[in-house]
Amino acid sequence: NISNILVRVVSLDEKIIYANGITINHEYSRRLTIPTYVKQIKIMFGNNVLPPDIINIEEGIVELHYGNNLKSGKAINTLPWDYTITATNHTLLIPSSVSFSGLSASPGDYIGAFYDSLGALVCAGYTSYNLSGNMFISAWGSDAGNDGFAANETMQFKVYQSSTGNVFDVDPGYNPAFPNSSSWTGNGMSAILSFTLAAASDSDNDGIDDENDAYPNDPTRALNNFYPASGYGAYAFEDLWPSAGDYDFNDLVLNFKSKTVENGNGVVVEIILKVSVRAVGASFHNGFGVQYEDVFPSWISSVSGTSILSNYISHVNGLENNQTKATIILFDDAFNLLADPVDGSIGINTDPLGTFVQPDTLTVTISFNTNLGKTINDIYASGAPNPFIIVNQNRSKEVHLPNRMPTDLADQTYFGSEDDNTNIVSGSTYKTANNLPWAFEASAEFQHTIEKTSIELGHLKFTSWIQSNGVSYQDWYMDINGYRNTQFLY
Repeated sequence: NISNILVRVVSLDEKIIYANGITINHEYSRRLTIPTYVKQIKIMFGNNVLPPDIINIEEGIVELHYGNNLKSGKAINTLPWDYTITATNHTLLIPSSVSFSGLSASPGDYIGAFYDSLGALVCAGYTSYNLSGNMFISAWGSDAGNDGFAANETMQFKVYQSSTGNVFDVDPGYNPAFPNSSSWTGNGMSAILSFTLAAASDSDNDGIDDENDAYPNDPTRALNNFYPASGYGAYAFEDLWPSAGDYDFNDLVLNFKSKTVENGNGVVVEIILKVSVRAVGASFHNGFGVQYEDVFPSWISSVSGTSILSNYISHVNGLENNQTKATIILFDDAFNLLADPVDGSIGINTDPLGTFVQPDTLTVTISFNTNLGKTINDIYASGAPNPFIIVNQNRSKEVHLPNRMPTDLADQTYFGSEDDNTNIVSGSTYKTANNLPWAFEASAEFQHTIEKTSIELGHLKFTSWIQSNGVSYQDWYMDINGYRNTQFLY
């Protein structure tokens, strides 16, 4: 069970980046820092190259594992720092006995040296923290412009905790026996004996330090919460409900992103909605709204940025009247956001032979009464908001996502007619007897179908996704082999 194995990490030109003879008892793991100029490596145990044979490096970090049943090497992409190698550096020695005050550090965390680049701190070199030996940072100096430390510049330091992703400013304690200390010197040498958590800077005094404050100079705002977490999501609607229609799901296609802003006390200040109408494959002049099912209208002070040009929407300060729950109509006619090119094509951005119309983005801001102290848990107690369309400016005719409830202004006599199989009591709404909806949400942008083409012809896994209630093929909209028939996609 015990063997001596040489572990080597080499670049493709066979330069050894790391080599170590190790004694392994069942298991070995190590995390290494790879020079930024190396983009591809091989990991070898003895004379054997671990699969995959070539590993692409993104952030200069590699994780190695060796055990009785596991031999692998993989590149990981976690560290938020990078640096530029220049002509000159200052060497920083950090012994494994270095002490930490006010924070803890574990093997696999990182210590970085930072310089001031036009008011922003930029990494000039880092090392992985370990307990087995001395650590070194090459803190690179400036060649030209702001690509490293200037002569005599005070070096600043941060600690990155890999387990949490948190970054901390730290103050170093230097060993006076070394020729240099805090000032960067070309070919200089300093040693650091301790790191102390730096007093956090909070420019706007809102209780959130500047490092973690999205609005460091605004005392009324501090944190952003995005939905989806990255990029845009998408909604798609069929507007012939309660009839099944052509099921092409391009009567209204829009991208959306929501940003919920909190202050330093965790109170919601505002929600900023960005909506971009991508396709209108219908002659109906449909509107679009969102209801926040856990929010009372009194919680909201104002709404701005909506596109309401007709008089069939009754509202005050952007909030729709006669609604028990806060309901915002973002636009009352999709044609006002995506203009018809009048070129004889069918729909807008649904006919491949028609003129493409560049979508505009509508930004709507919902401002909250912060004195009520409502948090994200209050706003989203029941989950995501409830989006819907208003069919052809008929305010009583709404189409929602499946299993979502109509608003107070919807005419519920449509339920159970034609192809609709809604059962309000059981919570099964806006679906056919075959469980097919009139609307859906995708967690990312997707390529919609061309006019008069059922979506299941273009997206081959769509029906399986729908009929599994979203359990199977959650990636149905992605460009994966066997998932698409592109001749039916716009």
